[in-house]
Amino acid sequence: PLGIEVMPVVQHYDRDSYSPEEIFSGFREMLQRTSQLLNREGQLILISPEGTRGEKGSQRGLIRAQRAIAHFSRMNPQVWYLPMAIIPRADNYGLGLFSKGEVRVGELFQAEDVKRAGIAQGLGLADAMMLRVADLLPQEMQGVYAPYIKGEDH
Repeated sequence: PLGIEVMPVVQHYDRDSYSPEEIFSGFREMLQRTSQLLNREGQLILISPEGTRGEKGSQRGLIRAQRAIAHFSRMNPQVWYLPMAIIPRADNYGLGLFSKGEVRVGELFQAEDVKRAGIAQGLGLADAMMLRVADLLPQEMQGVYAPYIKGEDH
């Protein structure tokens, strides 16, 4: 329905539940399908670059981005990224059918824009891209990216 296609992937934190063959096969299929989508005009892929929420004790803060997000631009250099941040209401942490919160949307960018702007020492391209999401969040939710964010709290 609605033309939505779900692409299951093996999460980095759940690799022990799958054989190496299943992981490789799933990864190869995901790459093929992603490449097809990225090379068709008007397609949209929604992802969570960090792959999961933070560990207990830091559940509201971002963890490091998985490197795969940076590979999309290798499949098609014209890929545009739109950073979005979901900020749950303080009395309603978590996302579900009846959750309430705020959605903040940043500016469209391409991987080359991030490279031209420069990448802080110790960060990779995926991290530099994730900073665009972190910049939309309040300081207490910026997690590992908080030290790299300049300016006032949002």
